[in-house]
Amino acid sequence: MNRLTRVTLAVGATLVAPLLATPTTAHAEVPPSVSYDLILHSKVKDLTDYKHRLGICKAESNGIQCTISKGRTATRSIGVGLNVSKGFVAGELNISKSTDVTVSVGCDTVTLRKGQALVAYPVGSRHKYKIRKTTRWAGGGIAREYSRWHYTFNPYRTSIACKIINF
Repeated sequence: MNRLTRVTLAVGATLVAPLLATPTTAHAEVPPSVSYDLILHSKVKDLTDYKHRLGICKAESNGIQCTISKGRTATRSIGVGLNVSKGFVAGELNISKSTDVTVSVGCDTVTLRKGQALVAYPVGSRHKYKIRKTTRWAGGGIAREYSRWHYTFNPYRTSIACKIINF
């Protein structure tokens, strides 16, 4: 099949030449665009994380004075899914993606009885959310995928919970 193709060049010149390639096929397939966002986001402020203590001082006899100093390290946990990075989630929540947070406060000195302990826990905000992945094709098709619930704990630098417990 011998066809002619008309090509218009810059400055208005026209070139007519035989088409040497195979017959015209559909345009090259355009890859889909993929986007992510956090949905159903909720935030609880001033939550004490009792699962991750910052320090403990136990009294093995009466009259022990305990202090938990500042400078302890709390852990920031960031829940991810659907192949998104911790950096993406941190950016959406407007928090740092760093795992460690140095706490700038401590527990004052207290006098304990035998069997008591002074314990410090991080305080921060807890975020709950799902991740939505949206895929869009050039032809107008859309597919959405949803993650399970994810959680992020963001410790405050200037707040801890101090508690005296019995052991």
